[in-house]
Amino acid sequence: MIERLEKLGFKKAGYWHELNGKLCYKVECEESHRSKNGLYCIVVDREPKYFGVAKSTLQYRMKIYANGQYGRQIGVNYRNILKAANAEKEPQIYFMSNSDFLYKEEYPIDMAAGLISGLVDTFNPEWITN
Repeated sequence: MIERLEKLGFKKAGYWHELNGKLCYKVECEESHRSKNGLYCIVVDREPKYFGVAKSTLQYRMKIYANGQYGRQIGVNYRNILKAANAEKEPQIYFMSNSDFLYKEEYPIDMAAGLISGLVDTFNPEWITN
């Protein structure tokens, strides 16, 4: 499945790990630090488990997950990521930048928002709760 993600333009950007009972992340991909408004995918055992949109930077979005306090889906993902990290499965973070906007007249078209529905339908990630 990772090969399919990479073919679409996703790149491994980092990983999650557990440290003293807390969920920690490392974003290693320089492009992911600077890029705003992209798609991310949480991968465990080479299988996409969750797709999301990072409206700001990926670093900021992962910080929200590490805190685990911002709503039901993030809470579910936090517990699932921590469970995988505790099982030594090293949950990975994949990212696809959305730096190229399309325009219809003067209106920007957000490719990330348009792609996520198709990705969820195609990959059927098990952590999507809504």
